[in-house]
Amino acid sequence: MPFAIVSRRGRRMAAALLFALVAGLSAVGGVERCAAQPAGAGAGEGLASPRVQKALAVLDRLRLITEQELRQPGACPWDVAAKAAELNYDVDRAFAFVRDEVRYEPYAGVLRGSRGALLCRSANAADKALLLRALLESGGQRCRVVTGTLPDDKARALVAQFLASDPAKGPLAAFAADAPLDEQAVQRYAQRAGLDPALVKESELRDRDEARELQRAVSQAAARETEWLLSRLAQANTPLGRPLEQLTAELAARAKEHAWVQVERDGKWADLDPSFADAKPGDAIGSGAAPAAAAKPGDEVAGDGAGALQRHRTRVKLLYTTEEGGKSNEQALLDATLYADRSFFDPASFSIVPVEPQLPGYAQAAAMKPEQLQAALAGLKKFQASVRSGGESYSSRPFDLDGHVFDVSPDGRIAGAASVGGATGGLFGGLGGGLGGGGGGQEKAGPKFVEMSVELSIESLGQPPRVQRRVLLTAAQRAKSGPLCVIREWDLLVQGFPITGDAAQYAAA
Repeated sequence: MPFAIVSRRGRRMAAALLFALVAGLSAVGGVERCAAQPAGAGAGEGLASPRVQKALAVLDRLRLITEQELRQPGACPWDVAAKAAELNYDVDRAFAFVRDEVRYEPYAGVLRGSRGALLCRSANAADKALLLRALLESGGQRCRVVTGTLPDDKARALVAQFLASDPAKGPLAAFAADAPLDEQAVQRYAQRAGLDPALVKESELRDRDEARELQRAVSQAAARETEWLLSRLAQANTPLGRPLEQLTAELAARAKEHAWVQVERDGKWADLDPSFADAKPGDAIGSGAAPAAAAKPGDEVAGDGAGALQRHRTRVKLLYTTEEGGKSNEQALLDATLYADRSFFDPASFSIVPVEPQLPGYAQAAAMKPEQLQAALAGLKKFQASVRSGGESYSSRPFDLDGHVFDVSPDGRIAGAASVGGATGGLFGGLGGGLGGGGGGQEKAGPKFVEMSVELSIESLGQPPRVQRRVLLTAAQRAKSGPLCVIREWDLLVQGFPITGDAAQYAAA
């Protein structure tokens, strides 16, 4: 990874300070060399040796610098409030920034949100509008997102603007940029870290050369593969792609559904449409302006429904199948919706944990013999699934592996077995729904367990859902292998845009 933090944008992003620099320094002799430490220490020197202690002191300084940089406003590449402050909370500057620095893309609906649009500097009209609104609201402006329709000629003009734009100014800008080395930044950083400036510069230049060489190698390999694929398609007389007019018509149909911002000025709403490259404040390009539905607290986009901006989403389901009287019954014990514009920034996780009895604690488990721990796991009877994203939680009703689903009483106790029908998790509501099972009476014999699986459905606007299903457990597996553990802990990555260099380096810290 190039040591880009001291070169491309002044204070480029804190994350690379520790990760990229140490990686780069290893190529030119290591941290000790940059710290100008004498060589000659034996291979068997321990942590107490002066040479190793000085190297550790350098690493500690790098860690402190990284922590300081991470706390600086603007260190996070999707920090909308910091960008608004950088623009001095000026309405015209914010409008010009979103118009000129965020490349337009004709996709449908809300995919990236304000943070994603800022991060990858590429967005459609809806996400551009959300970014502009967030920038203006950070400065105390009263504004709103409105939706409307573009006439055919304007929609086509927007598509032509997209097709003629430079992709290097979009999601891959961080990789395509090759600005001159900021030697003053190198000097400042070397001084703060106690490193030799000449060796820091040498490391940076070496990493840049390696990055360029890697880029050339990848491009050459891609060109060879492309040539081979095109030759095979030609031999098979298979046309590639679509006629330009057909593509333009499809993209223009998306572009017609338009969104922009209105800001209150002198008691009136003034239009700000940052999608068109030649737009000026006050230009009303779309028609039929209607305020988008209000968002719920903590969310910049309203939920589904009339007047709401439509959003790309992923649904996570826990499917529980039973059999009774020769009939199979599949129910969703959990059905959680993750919106693409939030999920990257509020990472989601899926888990299945035991709720009765509880798992032994770490200390208790460590003291157990293997057969005792195995018996404890085999004794787990009831489980619950959850999806968490940010501060929100979706939970299923408790279930066992014999075909029973359970209610939860108001005091949090698991009640008696209930019918599987209608057992659907909800936001903060999976534990409270379907109460009335009593205080934990006798469990009724329920249907026989058949299968449990997780289904992920990617629901992009204008496309059929793409569904993936993973079977967690079947009755046949239980009969063959005996008790099986269904405890799970998964991290779910929902990403609506390419990861830029800024994002990767920030996440690395």
